[in-house]
Amino acid sequence: MDSLNTPLHKHLWHRDFIALIISELLITASVYMQIPLFLQRYIDTTWLVHKELGIAVGLFGIGLFAIGPFTNWLIQHYRRNKVYVFSTIGMLLILLFISMLDYESRITDSTFNALFYIFCFMFGCFYSLSKRTLTGVLMIDKCESYNRTEANVVASWISRISLSVGPAVAVVAMTTTNNVDTDIIANSCLILAIILVCLVRFPFKTPDDNVSVVSADRFFYSHGIKYFLILAAVYAIIGMIISLEHTVLFYAMLFGGFIVVMITSHFFIRSSKKISVVLGLIFMMAAFVFIVYRENTYANYIVPLFLGCSTGYIGSYMLHKYIDSSIHCKRSTAISSYFLACEGGLACGICLSYIFFDNQYMSPLYNLFQCF
Repeated sequence: MDSLNTPLHKHLWHRDFIALIISELLITASVYMQIPLFLQRYIDTTWLVHKELGIAVGLFGIGLFAIGPFTNWLIQHYRRNKVYVFSTIGMLLILLFISMLDYESRITDSTFNALFYIFCFMFGCFYSLSKRTLTGVLMIDKCESYNRTEANVVASWISRISLSVGPAVAVVAMTTTNNVDTDIIANSCLILAIILVCLVRFPFKTPDDNVSVVSADRFFYSHGIKYFLILAAVYAIIGMIISLEHTVLFYAMLFGGFIVVMITSHFFIRSSKKISVVLGLIFMMAAFVFIVYRENTYANYIVPLFLGCSTGYIGSYMLHKYIDSSIHCKRSTAISSYFLACEGGLACGICLSYIFFDNQYMSPLYNLFQCF
């Protein structure tokens, strides 16, 4: 049985927090691995074309929000670590079912599409519940109050790094082996993430009385709507570009952009957070300049590098604004809104890219983005 007392940690990086951070990396990377994997698996088959795949990604994005109003009730009525474990198990089962669909030849095209849509929606629900429970509840519970902002910052950077690491691992696995091995890697990441959280002990908390089944608590922070819209728009742009480029070089340079931001933010612009959002916008505009003038030899390197810098600077600034604008008891809600803005915007960008791939009005934009 879990102890009733929370151990005191003077520093953030203790054993339990490291286990949760690794779990964060594994679960997020396993989801981002599906970006190139789904496209490779279904785009060349007669079952799905870009439009249907875009609808599936859109349903995944809807699933991210659909489970949100029930999050607080689930966490209050069940142990919060069990909520994470069972939702991650749900993600694992959905990925197994989706991989089975690829090898089941007896189903019809319409049945395949319907099942694929349902699984994508459920996958979004389970991922949203699992990720928001981990970052907004479990990590906060294992940190002292003076370390919680730093913990949230670390978790956000792990998610950004996963955006480059996860797809890169999938691309390497698909080119060197096959889709089956890529499925095994993604599923293994989820299993290991579950094991790591099960090894961490969490103090018992008495659930609140009269908890509503549906509420905005631990779901959406209404006072940060402007930050939500800005962050979602930025990640939607990133999603549109990521959906069109699946090379290890692209993700490596994207990772390089994240590293540049971490170094410069720590040593040079730590005292002024407003500079970071200005730099983020400058890097984003510069990336689009290199996209337009695609004859430049170094565009393949500069565009993803600048996109990584832009995402890192703007994302870090918005996270601090979310935390600063929230009161103590609303931190989990603010972190949940931050997650929904990032993941929802990314899913929206990928969805729009796939749906309008063959559209006569969007094809020039696609040709422009595919320059590198």
